[in-house]
Amino acid sequence: MAPYDALEPSVTCDSLARCPRGVSIWTAFVVGVQLAACFTAVPLSAQTEADIKVAALNRLLSFVRWPPGGHRKGELVIGVLGENPLGLAIDMLEGRTVFGRRIRVRRFDALADVGRPHILYLGAEASRRLSETLAVAGKRGILTVGETDDFTTDGGAVSFRFADGTLRITLNLCAFRDAGLEASSRLRRLATVSQSTCPIERRP
Repeated sequence: MAPYDALEPSVTCDSLARCPRGVSIWTAFVVGVQLAACFTAVPLSAQTEADIKVAALNRLLSFVRWPPGGHRKGELVIGVLGENPLGLAIDMLEGRTVFGRRIRVRRFDALADVGRPHILYLGAEASRRLSETLAVAGKRGILTVGETDDFTTDGGAVSFRFADGTLRITLNLCAFRDAGLEASSRLRRLATVSQSTCPIERRP
């Protein structure tokens, strides 16, 4: 298995910017976390935004070191809690592989239904109960991803937000640490790292 820091995209954003519009989004699965920069000149529909977020989730699995134990073996599970803001786009990941591990997508109606997915995606409704969700995620080594304005400020690990047609990704490294996770150096370079909520003695 290749180290996650060695994983490099095989297509550059500059080349994608000249791709036909219908091809760009699917090719973005290869590009990684900065894929949305290629779409800044094109107004984004809700479905296009969902496609880009799902592509970023796909790459996120490659850029996180999971805690020892079951999370490093078997299938990679992406869970969606409550209302699904990604729609059918999330199903594009079902059956794909990352480092030889098959991706499974699971939907959970309530927090009590959540087992131990690797990533738990929260829509706006689920994010209103964020403190309870984070308590569960921290104990189980789950990476929380959300899309509300204050998601990382409120303790979530990764936020996806669009601004000027570009997907902005923000990391809360304290949330990573609390869940026993580690963000790769490449992910730290591609995203914005927020430590505003970290006590000084806990800052990574």
